[in-house]
Amino acid sequence: MAGSPGCVGNLVVLLDAGGYTLEMMSDHNAGPRAGAHAITLAGEVVEIRRRESHADPSALNLTPGAEA
Repeated sequence: MAGSPGCVGNLVVLLDAGGYTLEMMSDHNAGPRAGAHAITLAGEVVEIRRRESHADPSALNLTPGAEA
């Protein structure tokens, strides 16, 4: 049923996320960080930070002896 909890496409809005903000995200578990969206004054949802892919957390890692 559309609009019921748990349906694909529903929005979850956290007005006060405490320490779970963009500044506090960490890649210490080598997991991708979440994306972020904002709502404009006109009511449009806009992406302000893209969601990382599974390759992003290790993209800057180097392997000694491997060619760059």
